[in-house]
Amino acid sequence: MSLEVLLELISGDIVSMKRHQDVLRTLLSSQAGEWRDLRRLDPTDALAAECRGYSPDLGPKVLDGLRLAWTPHPDEPPGSPFCLILFFYGRDGLIWHPVASFNRDTL
Repeated sequence: MSLEVLLELISGDIVSMKRHQDVLRTLLSSQAGEWRDLRRLDPTDALAAECRGYSPDLGPKVLDGLRLAWTPHPDEPPGSPFCLILFFYGRDGLIWHPVASFNRDTL
């Protein structure tokens, strides 16, 4: 598995799986635009175990290098539950930065 594929798996898990909602709750409790380290968003280490389960070699790189931020959705009215979750990884010769739309009302 490549580092890019693992980053895609983990970011997808974060925004889609109920078991990782604490990561999103912690992220969304911070100010919009504030970059947070993945390790600090995962106090139970559930996501850390998942990363290592996907790849014992690359999992620690993702845990140490993946950062997340959120911002209000630019095409939604103020107060909308929709926001954008920003992911960034800029290590190991890889610049990776997807965006996911997320409905805060699902938490």
